[in-house]
Amino acid sequence: YFLGVVIVTSMWMFALMLSFGAALQRPSATMVLHSGFTMYAKLPLPWLVPAGYGCDISALDVVMTDTAAGCYLASWNHTTGTTSYWAGPYAVCGDGPTLAADLGPNDQTWALCESGIRSFSVDALTGALRTSPSAGLAGLEKFALDSVENTSASVVGLGLRNGSVLGLRLDMSQSAEGRWFILGSFNAPASVKWKQLALRNGTGLLLDQKDRLWKVDVVTGEWNGPQMLPKGYTWLGLCVRPGDSNLMAWGVQDKHCVAPSKVELMYFEWSGFPPLSGLARHRRLT
Repeated sequence: YFLGVVIVTSMWMFALMLSFGAALQRPSATMVLHSGFTMYAKLPLPWLVPAGYGCDISALDVVMTDTAAGCYLASWNHTTGTTSYWAGPYAVCGDGPTLAADLGPNDQTWALCESGIRSFSVDALTGALRTSPSAGLAGLEKFALDSVENTSASVVGLGLRNGSVLGLRLDMSQSAEGRWFILGSFNAPASVKWKQLALRNGTGLLLDQKDRLWKVDVVTGEWNGPQMLPKGYTWLGLCVRPGDSNLMAWGVQDKHCVAPSKVELMYFEWSGFPPLSGLARHRRLT
């Protein structure tokens, strides 16, 4: 009898060890990221449905895209969680749709139109919109630009076209505004459909249609991930904050009872940025 008890107990312990080991070896895609805190950004119009967001090198200035109307601009206060008055909309693409916008190289704000990427600015006194001619890359569906000058990275932008992740480069030798061209296609994870992009200091973050977050080093081409953003949200944009150690994600809850004028801005933090498995819960900034 005693021998039987020992055998059964040993088998149970072995089974527990196997299940524990399997839990440790589960792919990171099963892990859900949790935000340490959430802030709310009020939209310029309560019924607006943003198509995307972008941020500058400090993550203080933001640009919001409405496909039909154009671009809205504002400044973000990370301490109080409020935005300045939204300026806009600016019809950078004229009567055509504005597919995306971001703050990129040379302190310029760029918009993606069907005819290609173009920079724009707003006169501080008159509020007049100034746009440059198209700087190339017609046919892109989304893009993200790197506002940090990285001498080791030839890629200063990421683009999506026909499901492929493209590396973008800005050539300033042809005009004052520059000319964008495609360096090549990334060897990205297969059968993944992308919807949002962010890029800072040579590190790209990509969100797929299943709300999985991936990281790519645009210098080495190394990919890490994925990990899940919280469910129950429609994610509208990503921003890598200074220091390459934390992420902001804009989202709207899918529940109908939530006021549509509130966009939730969630903060996520990880240690050292390398693998996405190092993501950890964020603490409130002081």
